[in-house]
Amino acid sequence: MAPWDAQVIRAIRKNPHFARSFWLDRAAALIALMGHPGVIFEENSDILIDVVEGTPEITVSREGDRYVMRVEPMLQMDGNEAAHGYGLSSDEKREWDALRLITVLRDSPQRLRVIRLTPAQRRAAQLIADRLILPADAQPELQQTLQVLASHFQVQSDHAQAAREIPAESQLRAELSPVGDGLMLRLVVAPLGAEGPRFMPGHGHQQVMAAMKGETVGTRRQLGLEKDYLNAVLDALPFLPPPGRADIVCEWVVDDPEEALNLVERLPHLEAVAAIDWPRGKPVRVQTIDVPHLKVAVGSSQDWFSVKGTVTLDEGLVLDLKTLMEAAQGNSRFIPMGEGIYAALTRELRERLNDLAAVAEPEKKGGLCVPPLAASWLDDLLAGTSAEMDGGFRDRIKQLQAAQGLQSELPTDLQATLRPYQEEGYLWAMRLAEAGFGACLADDMGLGKTLQAIAVLLARASSGPALVVAPTSVCGNWRAELERFAPSLHVMAYGAGDRSTILETAGPRDVVIVSYTLLQQAQTQFAARRWYSVVVDEAQAIKNATTKRSLALFDLQADFRMALSGTPVENRLTELWSILRFCNPGLLGPLSRFNEHFAVPIERDRDRDAQRLLRRLVAPFILRRTKSQVLQDLPPRTEMTLTLTPDPEEAAHYEALRRQALAESENALQSGESQAQFHILAQLTRLRRAACDPRLVSPDLGIVGGKVKAFAELAAELAENGHKTLVFS
Repeated sequence: MAPWDAQVIRAIRKNPHFARSFWLDRAAALIALMGHPGVIFEENSDILIDVVEGTPEITVSREGDRYVMRVEPMLQMDGNEAAHGYGLSSDEKREWDALRLITVLRDSPQRLRVIRLTPAQRRAAQLIADRLILPADAQPELQQTLQVLASHFQVQSDHAQAAREIPAESQLRAELSPVGDGLMLRLVVAPLGAEGPRFMPGHGHQQVMAAMKGETVGTRRQLGLEKDYLNAVLDALPFLPPPGRADIVCEWVVDDPEEALNLVERLPHLEAVAAIDWPRGKPVRVQTIDVPHLKVAVGSSQDWFSVKGTVTLDEGLVLDLKTLMEAAQGNSRFIPMGEGIYAALTRELRERLNDLAAVAEPEKKGGLCVPPLAASWLDDLLAGTSAEMDGGFRDRIKQLQAAQGLQSELPTDLQATLRPYQEEGYLWAMRLAEAGFGACLADDMGLGKTLQAIAVLLARASSGPALVVAPTSVCGNWRAELERFAPSLHVMAYGAGDRSTILETAGPRDVVIVSYTLLQQAQTQFAARRWYSVVVDEAQAIKNATTKRSLALFDLQADFRMALSGTPVENRLTELWSILRFCNPGLLGPLSRFNEHFAVPIERDRDRDAQRLLRRLVAPFILRRTKSQVLQDLPPRTEMTLTLTPDPEEAAHYEALRRQALAESENALQSGESQAQFHILAQLTRLRRAACDPRLVSPDLGIVGGKVKAFAELAAELAENGHKTLVFS
């Protein structure tokens, strides 16, 4: 049984007149309930109330040419006290006598104040009665009287002076008590210290006197400063409305558990608050957990980095990383620890835990798995924590740092002069390759993505074969550019000649060019061997990760992967996931996880935290420059010639027209027609129209020409990048 319950039980008396009959000594019970943690009102059993002990008070005010002294609470005088004791037992008489000295005041819906008068206080109160009036010239007698009364009452007066004056405490004291799932807050000032009387901040008389440890002491309150402190608290806790009329106590009920715990966490750190007082047995404590409190262990394996972590609270309670992450992703940043103890996550720690949850995957043993591609990100994320990292992780970080310092010279056999931004792109890609990462070069159209990629292929050529994957329409252009800028490389077009021999014999300084279509058809053969470098042009072609084309690219084995795309994201973020799935497999996790943590929150909810994290994850692997950013490095005009190869259907149609034109022209010449020359010119015009688009000649066939397809893609990319297009045909 709790000691406070035992005190209440002692107030139950045995009835001397009847066996097995008991009665409650109400005076003793009221005294026992002071400070009890489980008191309720009968009409509302859901709300706990505070029963506190109060002190009788004497106030002195100047009214014209006189001083008026009053006792609060006012003593209830009974003119026939003896009659009330008639027929009562001795215990009942003692109860009655005690009750006459007790006054119960209800300060608020959740607070009762019990004032007990000693016999000396009662006699003094009887002398003062309703009020005591003294003339203004009786100031010395008033001072002497108040100093005597201050040993029995707390005294408020603007005209009194204690035997010993002490500095006033103007900071506020926060009285907290549980109410349902929330808290009740009462802000008071205790000018004479924690053991002295308490008042509403900024209200009441300036001079206060009371008996403290057998001595009468007094102080002069700084009412203006008390109000300033009150306003400072209200500014710091905006969910608290300002108090109402001056006669209403500064008291609030905070029903929301989250706001209540926020209150407990913030109050101790406010300069305006001197202390926090809790009822007996009801304290709630919030310990703030910040980044430095997190102890993390990072281990390395072949496929993952494992992360485990704990936080130890002051009471020795331990929180593991899983619990912390679940709390960070929940609606509340407070974690209940039992016994009235809560752990509160700071905003920074919560953000880091949420970032970790978005990137890492749960481990069977309770830890987390982070992909090796995110090593640098993880190292930054754990900055400021107490982290223990094994040798494998430290070696990986050193390797990444060394790669960032790499100064790779341009190949001497590159037959081109790169502009400054192109040299930067080349060096960026080479550093990623050195670190074991892939790259997505997303420069604006016309800035030379192909040339930068050729420089990278040439620099890496001696170590193994390279593969270039491109749309059919630009495969010829790739061959021409490679032969022009890197003539020392051996370029082979997959599709012409012995295809199997090309794949089997490709080695250092060899570059194989293949279209998306042929790669998809020979997926198994291309995936069976390892490539030292793979470059994918027009990588937006694999924006749908579930197509056979994309899956064929994902299956490729490569030491370095490079994607070229002027528009890596056209409509949805899953397009970016697909391209980076090729460049850096595993970086963004499975597609379902990417949708959950990034695509849906960003596209549907405009989640800025998700945007920030995604940008931080992908930024090292994507390089994009627009024309406006590198304008000073560009010539007045850049000319680009795209050489296209028609697909088989279009080529067959053109060949049929060519043969028909040749035959008809020969017949016209042999027959000696006078209009033969004009007939031949008409056939040439027809062939030119067919070369533009077969539908200009044979609309019923519905064959879309390669030039129109390429132009549509080109125009779409220009529009996507905000450029204007002027078309001449």
